Amino acid sequence: DSPAGFVAYFVLAAILPVAFLAFRGRSAAEGAVLTILGGLLFGPVRATVKLPLLPPLGKETIEYLSVLLLFALRAPGRLRATRAGMWRTDLLPILAALGGVGTSLTNSDARSFGTWHVTHVPGMTLKDGFFISAASITSCLLPFFVGRAVVRDARDLRALLRGFAIAGIVYAPLAFLEMRLSPQLHNWVYGYHPHEDFLQSVRMGGYRPTIFMAHGLAVSLFFLVSALAMSTL
Repeated sequence: DSPAGFVAYFVLAAILPVAFLAFRGRSAAEGAVLTILGGLLFGPVRATVKLPLLPPLGKETIEYLSVLLLFALRAPGRLRATRAGMWRTDLLPILAALGGVGTSLTNSDARSFGTWHVTHVPGMTLKDGFFISAASITSCLLPFFVGRAVVRDARDLRALLRGFAIAGIVYAPLAFLEMRLSPQLHNWVYGYHPHEDFLQSVRMGGYRPTIFMAHGLAVSLFFLVSALAMSTL
């Protein structure tokens, strides 16, 4: 169960209106980068919206769907130019999306464990496979498609690099704060910690920041990408 409360769900609901504001007065690439990075860096972790027959929709999904909607309304040519399914690079994410069906078909056997207390694990069904495929589409295929729609030329690529560089500068003071006080920003804003095991934030006599991300390793990876973006610029 998600520990998210009103503030977390309010922020999730605000992603689309904020995306509309992000696209005003900016290029399509700049608006998309601002929307995606803003949601990833400051949105709530473990807060999801569950719709029938769909995987849980969190900040990582809602922001990409918002960008797709804004592209359809304000830059439909970008979506047409991606020519989805027409490139060899589409093969890997498509296979990842369809892999859930194969997983369910090859794991249909039920299992039982224990002697005194027996635990029964039912086999997977085709419905489970479709659910896994839908989750793969939102986590793999959707970002891949949006990324190709966002970056169409050198100017778009510079907008992406600038976004990561500026975001790293903005995020750095927050990381230093949590290194000193312990990871508390997400708890202060949303009322719960992003990671269930707080001990994973304790390292070498200090603290590993998580800020508004799911784990300290995600923060490390983000700062690596930000540093690479700065050096590239």
